Amino acid sequence: EWLAMQDTREFFQLLKRNRVERLTALRDVGADLAQQVPVDTAERMLNDVAAADISFMCFFGNHGMIQIHSGPVKQVRRTGPWFNVLEPHFNLHLNTQAIDRAWVVNKPTVDGWVTSLECFSEDGEMIVQFFGARKPGQPELPQWRALLESYCPTPLAA
Repeated sequence: EWLAMQDTREFFQLLKRNRVERLTALRDVGADLAQQVPVDTAERMLNDVAAADISFMCFFGNHGMIQIHSGPVKQVRRTGPWFNVLEPHFNLHLNTQAIDRAWVVNKPTVDGWVTSLECFSEDGEMIVQFFGARKPGQPELPQWRALLESYCPTPLAA
């Protein structure tokens, strides 16, 4: 079912239909589709996208809301346990000590593969998801894909 997806939004329904938790699915699928990476990968990735001027999308929220950012960033800075994006148009304050697990996730779409970095708390709650900036009908940014692949010890499906 994972390989038959045409849109990343189908993933939630796939999990629900199969009555499986997201982290269980990530752990049980092959390394070509999901790989656990070091918990500091989110900070590393934010530094890397700022240095390389790679546009990305960031999804974060709680049970009552979600915030989405799309675009490049330049101003990133660590302050204590917080890794911060400090832009006039976007602020992110990520408590990296709260990240218990991080995964690079690879999903097929009609536009090609879409690769994300997903960070989870100790209790398995999603903290944040990062994707390369794109819109439906557009393929994933090659620079984004290459960056996330560089964090993986095993090649991703292509």
